Amino acid sequence: MRTTSAFLFVTHSFRLFLALLQWSKCRSPHFYISHDPHRSQILAELSADECRRICYLCGALDTHSELTHSSELRVCTQSLLCRSERVFLLELLLRIKRYDLLRRVLKSSRSMAETLLKNQHTLPEYRVLMCDVSEEMDTEDLKSLIFLLRDTLSKHKLQNVQSFLDIVVDLEKLELISSQKLEFLQQILMSIRRTDLLNKIRRFQQTSKTTKQGSADRPQTCAKPQEQVYSVHREPRGVCLILDCIGTEADGLIC
Repeated sequence: MRTTSAFLFVTHSFRLFLALLQWSKCRSPHFYISHDPHRSQILAELSADECRRICYLCGALDTHSELTHSSELRVCTQSLLCRSERVFLLELLLRIKRYDLLRRVLKSSRSMAETLLKNQHTLPEYRVLMCDVSEEMDTEDLKSLIFLLRDTLSKHKLQNVQSFLDIVVDLEKLELISSQKLEFLQQILMSIRRTDLLNKIRRFQQTSKTTKQGSADRPQTCAKPQEQVYSVHREPRGVCLILDCIGTEADGLIC
């Protein structure tokens, strides 16, 4: 009896250990990625700004507003990379324009990655656009935006701004901008005289509008559900009983 209990205890403990080990792969800062040289090399060569862009592309900046230091951004990026499949890694590196890592680490060229992801990309185009705008903003642009938004965002938030993406996340939380609402963003870009970025936003809007219109114009083909018909031309025909009852009227049909 004691031997059986000891065996069950050891078995249960081993299963629990395996479960914790699997869970820790994407929780521990060094466990999983240290065993994957590709992800380890990618992480080692990413800058703090590139880590921030990856976190935004994956939606991590939305839920982790405390990511203000490069070490925190790196740990967050490591967690995202450890859960990413190869195709998603290709897309991330393509979107942050690290074509060198595509070639050296993942053994893929820019053209190969673009062809592969042409019909199966997963990152929202809106987030990609915000990352592109952030990349093209310099320090003076960021200072001008912080000054313009002094009455819109709190002093504490503006003091912690490290890039344009931090501003974007805060404005999204206030529902001032979104993929469907970019007028406010256009106004502030016009105020700092970045017409090039303003035109990029307008092209995105036009493309989105065209895509939606194309989807609406496309004929909807729905197969009509086939009705089940009981054939009365077979032998033997059997008995067909049809009950068409509503509410409590069925009570009168009890045999």
